[in-house]
Amino acid sequence: MNRPKITFIISLLLALTFVYTAGLKLWGYVHSKTGFDFFPFVKDYHQLLFWGLIVMQLALAGCLLFRRLRLTGLYATFFLLVALDTYLYVMLHYADHVPCFCTGVVPGLSWNGHLWFTIGFTLLAGTGIALLPNDIHARG
Repeated sequence: MNRPKITFIISLLLALTFVYTAGLKLWGYVHSKTGFDFFPFVKDYHQLLFWGLIVMQLALAGCLLFRRLRLTGLYATFFLLVALDTYLYVMLHYADHVPCFCTGVVPGLSWNGHLWFTIGFTLLAGTGIALLPNDIHARG
């Protein structure tokens, strides 16, 4: 399989994950929105975070699906996931209380499992960036 096809498959997987998780948040609106109240370090920004994540996930899904925006989408996805990985790590190791609430992609996944899952997707986004043809990197 050639590099553009692999990059497209990676982008499609990331885009579907973003659409799925945004949909989960909207589908379970009340449960999801109130769940953000209990997350350490971001309680004061839970409204902005809730809606901002949904908008960002859907926008990134769009970027990942269009070839002209794919590089931007992959970089933005990579940095968003690094931020999420960092937050999860800090929450797990330094927060006084870790909530039992998560509207994650895989129901029943522990917080450590969630961290490893997102690290895997971060590596996937990085792989997508590395596999993009050189001419796309040059054009930006």
